[in-house]
Amino acid sequence: MKKIFLIAMLSATIALVKAQNFDKITTDLLIKHPEAAKPEIDKIVADPKSSKKPETWFYYGAVYAAIYANPAVSATYPNSEVIADSALRNYINMDTSFAMLKEYQGGAQPLYDMYSTSFNHGITTFNAKKWDSACHYFSLAEYYSEYLFKRRLTQSTANFDTVATEYAGFAFQNNNQMDIAMKYYKILAANKVSGSDFKDMYKNMLNYYSKNKDNAGFESTLALAKQLYPADADTWNEYEIENMDANMSMDAIAAKYKHDDAAGKITSASQYVGYAESFVSIPKDQLSSMDSAKQVDFRYLAADAYSKGFNLQNNGLYAFNAGVMYYNVYTTLDDRYYNLRGEAAGLKAQRAVVEKQEFVLADSSVRWLTQAYNILKAKTDRTKSESNSLNHTVDFLANIYAWERDKNRGVNPANVDKYDALFKQFDAEHDKYKQ
Repeated sequence: MKKIFLIAMLSATIALVKAQNFDKITTDLLIKHPEAAKPEIDKIVADPKSSKKPETWFYYGAVYAAIYANPAVSATYPNSEVIADSALRNYINMDTSFAMLKEYQGGAQPLYDMYSTSFNHGITTFNAKKWDSACHYFSLAEYYSEYLFKRRLTQSTANFDTVATEYAGFAFQNNNQMDIAMKYYKILAANKVSGSDFKDMYKNMLNYYSKNKDNAGFESTLALAKQLYPADADTWNEYEIENMDANMSMDAIAAKYKHDDAAGKITSASQYVGYAESFVSIPKDQLSSMDSAKQVDFRYLAADAYSKGFNLQNNGLYAFNAGVMYYNVYTTLDDRYYNLRGEAAGLKAQRAVVEKQEFVLADSSVRWLTQAYNILKAKTDRTKSESNSLNHTVDFLANIYAWERDKNRGVNPANVDKYDALFKQFDAEHDKYKQ
């Protein structure tokens, strides 16, 4: 019985010593003397049996987090945040309910020490463009802020620290670690965080998804960006077109255009013009494999998109571009007409068909070029692009009217006079608007 009693006494003594040790550590932490608690916690951690207890890791992390947060002490113990971080993560994994932390007199101070100190170091290193360090500190700040905010361990009612999360993303992006940066950007996007400070983040996400050919990620982010920043619709439309150009074939873009147009999904002039520019700027590898008929089809699509863009926004350049597309097809047909030279009946019949098509295209080109001419000429503050377009407009109109005049010779004298007068009008303005 005496031996049993002695063993019980020894066990109680050991337990009491350990409890006293943690009490002393707690006191040292509460009076802001973490360096005094360091030897004590180091001894406890050195005992292999202690590693199985969450309180060991909690106090180990708390001591080193306090050292990390105290500039006067942390210089003596470099990398204290690394030790604290490892210990606190072990504690969090072992005590998921945070029972130990809730009983601790200092509350969530260890987590706050890690969060606030890392955040401040992150700002300093970020501003100094020390990206590796900024990544290290902001990733710590974001990790601990997540527990502080979500578990309502601070007075804030926010679910997480948007600034720490954003800076973590920017730091990793600047450090050429975009895959990791996206982890933080996705958190912000999932919470629909907005504001002028976050607009670039959504642009970065769109670039990432486009580069990695992740169409699902691109589309969902694009829809969110349009929802959060409706005033920047033109910007998001540009990203959409750039993504299509980079990751879709021209046939797929054409099919999407026809579908979206018919479904009423294209609602702005910039969207129409974006499609038009895609149809005009066909990649060389795809253009080389297209026959002339298919190339003409894309010019028709471009003209259609430019004209619909003009209908939504009375822009002279849109009208000019629509007219140019029809003019290009007209000149292609004119070349074909002259290649059918000869007196054979078959050649004459083919020329008649081509000529009929030319008249239709000439009329379409004149209609849009005339609108462009009237709008651009009336402007008193033309840009260089507008002036040069106006200068080309008068040349194209002069060319078409000269062609129509010559086609009417010996057929309709009245039309000869009419078209000759129009030719002379626009020919007289050659180079008048050149800048």
